[in-house]
Amino acid sequence: MIVKNQNDILTILKMQMKNNGISQNDIAKKLNIARPQVTKALGGKNAMQLDTLFKYLNACNLSLDINIVADNTSKEE
Repeated sequence: MIVKNQNDILTILKMQMKNNGISQNDIAKKLNIARPQVTKALGGKNAMQLDTLFKYLNACNLSLDINIVADNTSKEE
């Protein structure tokens, strides 16, 4: 999947949470924060800082693999 924005990342994270049976309560407990904070962060209404993203990924036993490629879809002719 090509990720172009924060919402794409959050979609993948939520999908992985569902696939692995990880709830928002589970994440809140692992991060020692309130569940409403998790709900707000996963809602994508505010920009998530990278260090916060890594905390969420770590709480889900996930890692981020980045492959930067040229985006040829926006070339001007």
